[in-house]
Amino acid sequence: EDKSHGRVRVAFHGTKECHIDSILKTSLLRFGHPLNPCKTQADDGYFGSNKCGVYVSRYFDYTLKYSNDLAPLDEGQCAKVIMFKAVPGRSFRIEKLTNDTMGMKPTTGYHSHSSPSYLEWFLFDERQLCPEYVVELQAKIDTRTAADDE
Repeated sequence: EDKSHGRVRVAFHGTKECHIDSILKTSLLRFGHPLNPCKTQADDGYFGSNKCGVYVSRYFDYTLKYSNDLAPLDEGQCAKVIMFKAVPGRSFRIEKLTNDTMGMKPTTGYHSHSSPSYLEWFLFDERQLCPEYVVELQAKIDTRTAADDE
């Protein structure tokens, strides 16, 4: 058996600041979970039904848009992202997003789905996550030059 399926990874989740305290208290919960205060969903989930699991990203910067209503941050604007310990387990890669993948059920024999570009995980069980930190950043103008990297 492949021991890497139990490997702990870092994952990130961006959300509106008003949801952060709730997520820190109960962790990230699937839509419809009795402890999830969210009563509306944005969509059915691109490669897994958010009624059957939760979405996180492997990359901090990818989640920033979810902290800011899907818009880029303006200079000086701040955003917060939650960092989790995650155990994605055996992950089934969705090769292409289609109407069939929208809201799909968890794949038997796996613990998660991976997006086509490996940017996100859809975890089948919210117990695969544990919130660790809230990371806050402030947007700045990039004034670096190529010489700064030498």
